[in-house]
Amino acid sequence: MGLNQTILSIHICMPLALIIVSFRLAIRARRFKHQPPQTQARRHLFDAGDILCIVAIPFLIARWVLAHIVIAWGTTNIAGGSTVFKPGEVERRMSSSIYFLAFTLGKYNSVWSQKAVLLLFYHRLIHHTSWGRLALRLAWFILFATYAAVQVTTFTECRPFRNYYLILKKRDKCVRAVVQLFVLGILSIFTDLLLIILPIPVLWKITQPFWQKLQLTFLFSIGIFVTLVTAIRVPQNFKNSTKQMDRTMWVSIEILVSAFVANMPTIYGLLRRRHIQKSSHSSWTGHQMPTNPETEHSAAAAGTKLEQFDPFGASQVATPDEEASLNHENGYHPRTLVHP
Repeated sequence: MGLNQTILSIHICMPLALIIVSFRLAIRARRFKHQPPQTQARRHLFDAGDILCIVAIPFLIARWVLAHIVIAWGTTNIAGGSTVFKPGEVERRMSSSIYFLAFTLGKYNSVWSQKAVLLLFYHRLIHHTSWGRLALRLAWFILFATYAAVQVTTFTECRPFRNYYLILKKRDKCVRAVVQLFVLGILSIFTDLLLIILPIPVLWKITQPFWQKLQLTFLFSIGIFVTLVTAIRVPQNFKNSTKQMDRTMWVSIEILVSAFVANMPTIYGLLRRRHIQKSSHSSWTGHQMPTNPETEHSAAAAGTKLEQFDPFGASQVATPDEEASLNHENGYHPRTLVHP
């Protein structure tokens, strides 16, 4: 992998990951903006998953900038043998290796924050079941434990610590970070598989047509692509352990795929809810809206019942708040309409 190709992969993958995260936040903000004031007073602009995405943005930007510097300047992770350095190159490589440690933090925080975003999304899907609550507690424990294990491995593999950024005549194996590479790869694959398996039992119990269940299963299983990227990256990086460019390219791809996998279910759900609201609005055009409180209560109850079986919380019947939100956005007042 050449220098130009690696830099190109950085400047493609990292902006795309930022666009995906920002698009999710923009859709959420737009939906909140068009809700009536009484609904806004009862709800927050962003949920916990959105806040994690906001926290991840600075790490994505930092990783983007530092990855370019690390690749352009090089690091102390170089092949053994006699190497002739240009004037100032040793200092640049040592500084770049220090930046690389911060770059590594950005990498871990970006990937694990997206895993947490996906787990928060699953919370609404399975927390109402007894096994789901237990599974969620176990999953959160595993997520925090694996994150801590990766961080500890990164900062304890090399002893003394300064060997991370010194150019030594005898190449120390810790500079190549082989242990960190395998720990990160194995734990990342393990957590990805956990997040793939977690929602499947509930998806197949919901009362929806078979093909829709299959569609939802595929949507929640796209995390397998992250697993595949990691499974390809680890042996490739081990084979080229002194080539930082290969590591950086594969991690950039992994971060992009992680952002896509973690945010796509929420993006899909928000867009789908919007489509259902519009469809519900169109079905009432030119007709009298129900004014009987008992009828309205029945419609809301139907929406709630369906919503319990919808992993995206988007029922086939718009709830009163959703109907009011759409009416508020379009300046539409259903009670003023008269049946033709």
